[in-house]
Amino acid sequence: MADIPKRPEFARRYADADNDDVANARWSEHEAMRDPEFARRFFSLLESSGLLPEDLDGFVFLSPSANKGHKEAIVAELLDQKVAGKIFKKPPHVIAADFFGSKDERGVLRLGFEPDKKPALKRVRFSYLGADARVPVIAPGTIDIIWDRLGAL
Repeated sequence: MADIPKRPEFARRYADADNDDVANARWSEHEAMRDPEFARRFFSLLESSGLLPEDLDGFVFLSPSANKGHKEAIVAELLDQKVAGKIFKKPPHVIAADFFGSKDERGVLRLGFEPDKKPALKRVRFSYLGADARVPVIAPGTIDIIWDRLGAL
């Protein structure tokens, strides 16, 4: 197994801080206030650029640094609206992944996602995944789009 590079110091301090819930909540609130329509514009760009395939059967969208997954939930909702009335062998799947969280009283990392904010979808799957963006946890060749704040592949 290859050596995994250590997180940069700022990321280590962020991930290990005692007040992660507060820091993550502030980050998420800041992002939502700064650009509340970002996810909608991003989805529109995926459609207009042709990056979003016509055949969405088995389509997988991964965001490896999703923070709390709010933008990804909106992308999933918009995708669900787009595929209304379609039937899939394997439904499209949006995955919001990140490694942040806080340690509980036993020292176990509790992820910072908010399951109560998981979107109610009819034809699209949505999942939260605890993972470090630098360490692939999904089999190669199974993801159609990887999206990060810097762009999409």
